[in-house]
Amino acid sequence: MPRSARSRPARSSARTSCRTATRSSRSSPPDCTRTGTRSSGTSSASAASATRTRCRSSAAWWGEALLEPTRLYTSPLLDLIEQHPGAVHSLSHVTGGGIAANLARVLPVGSWVEVERSTWQPLPVFRVLADLAGTPIEDTEGTWNLGIGMFAVVSGAAADEVIATLGAAGLPAWTVGSVSTGARDLTGFEQGAKGVDGGAVRLVGSYAG
Repeated sequence: MPRSARSRPARSSARTSCRTATRSSRSSPPDCTRTGTRSSGTSSASAASATRTRCRSSAAWWGEALLEPTRLYTSPLLDLIEQHPGAVHSLSHVTGGGIAANLARVLPVGSWVEVERSTWQPLPVFRVLADLAGTPIEDTEGTWNLGIGMFAVVSGAAADEVIATLGAAGLPAWTVGSVSTGARDLTGFEQGAKGVDGGAVRLVGSYAG
């Protein structure tokens, strides 16, 4: 959520923006030296990496990338909520289940958002894992977070301030899409998840880099 790469997909009838907080240094240009699978899909990553042990992702060896501890967001997010009362509508930690499902479950029923892939560059370790598995990186979105550690659904009016606050706390953040409540065909969207009736989410476009 810092130096934001702003993307505005569909126009929203509800003035709400969707932000992401991530461990990687992504703002405008991504910092491709950062690695780490965070807490999403680590067992799958370990299984994939067993096929090759000397694969190098950016500046980190496999072992370093897979063993890097996950980032804890509790303190900075509690501070964010305190500093911006009413601005944060919901939060979603992107762990098992991937990107769309984790965001969909914290959105209201009847709402939808298109997450723009072009707003960030997946960490190098995920591209290497996808290559090892022989699959397009888009096919891993339902398992790994691809560098997004947390989604924050916030008021559109407070979006820039939220991004600045998170950046000051060392959490890079940016806009990935805008939440809408307008009627539309939701074919291809992930709708709700993990036993929760929520909103609808799909990823669109191509990843940066």
